[in-house]
Amino acid sequence: MNKLFPLLAFAAFALVACSEDKLEPTQTEICAKRPITKECLIGKWDLKSVDVKGVSGCNPADGDKLELEKNGRFTFYFTRRDGVQLEKNGIWALQDGGMIITFENGDYNYDGINPIDARIDIGTGPELKITTTNYSGFLQCNASATFTEIFAWRGKIK
Repeated sequence: MNKLFPLLAFAAFALVACSEDKLEPTQTEICAKRPITKECLIGKWDLKSVDVKGVSGCNPADGDKLELEKNGRFTFYFTRRDGVQLEKNGIWALQDGGMIITFENGDYNYDGINPIDARIDIGTGPELKITTTNYSGFLQCNASATFTEIFAWRGKIK
């Protein structure tokens, strides 16, 4: 029995240690689920580019970023073409495979465009693509065009 006890103790320790090795999924793994979940979107996103044909002046500045909170609120920080740094706030929700964006207040809003109905897609990295028509979702460039704002994952909100 004396020789069996250390072996049983080691086996019990190994079983407990291995059961605690479950790693949290990465954001890329969370965002691989379809349909896209709120869990995937909650966090900080850097605006990398705006894909729009035939419209000039709708380009993000370095440091433009979007924070999507668990409670359905968002803050978009951006720099206007004249260099002034601003922010917009509002609420967001997933609906029918897309996103509804409603601006509540902020330094720079167009009148009469709330809410914005957007399609969303997640690429690798993950990369968030928000596609809208006639207005870009967060930069709110105004033109008769289809806009796709492309955001890169930056991290969780603390």
